[in-house]
Amino acid sequence: MTSGKQRLIEAAARLTRREPYAMPGLRALAREAGLNHNTFYRHFKDLDALREAAAGAFAADLLARLKAIRLDTQPFPPDALVTTLFDSAELQPDTFILAYRILHGGPSSARTVMQNLTATLAVTLFTDLAALSLLPQSADPARLGRMFQAHITHVLTFATLLTETPSARLAVQAQAGELLSVLLAGIKENRLLI
Repeated sequence: MTSGKQRLIEAAARLTRREPYAMPGLRALAREAGLNHNTFYRHFKDLDALREAAAGAFAADLLARLKAIRLDTQPFPPDALVTTLFDSAELQPDTFILAYRILHGGPSSARTVMQNLTATLAVTLFTDLAALSLLPQSADPARLGRMFQAHITHVLTFATLLTETPSARLAVQAQAGELLSVLLAGIKENRLLI
């Protein structure tokens, strides 16, 4: 049986996906989780603490998936990161939407967790592309880090489309691949204005 804490996180993910314009309140969360609303405070001090735990769980799961792929695949293909993000959206659409909304929400400790995740993914992408000699030697790592972090954020936006239309995966993933190709072409030609 899942813990009350996990049930509340899962309830938050389900409700967030169902209610596109608002984060769920405490009573709605407890009701969705099948718990008394007073039980909430046994697990979290407030709603932001719940969102931070949800973002942390999402980040840990995604990074574990990437680590498993890295162990199985050498050299690491540049599209594996996009594939992993899309897999996550398809396999856990409620959790993915909650994490996405946290990333694009107001300032909070939960949003910081998601921003740190996109920064980590940007470093991963930079490292993999450099190892495959797809980046020029003269490239500024800090500048590329910012560009790759923006790219990851766009890929997350593409992946949200899969939560409603899984059949569009090939087309949407192709768009994400094209975006990376354009970014790489601009980097190689040193024509990016950032």
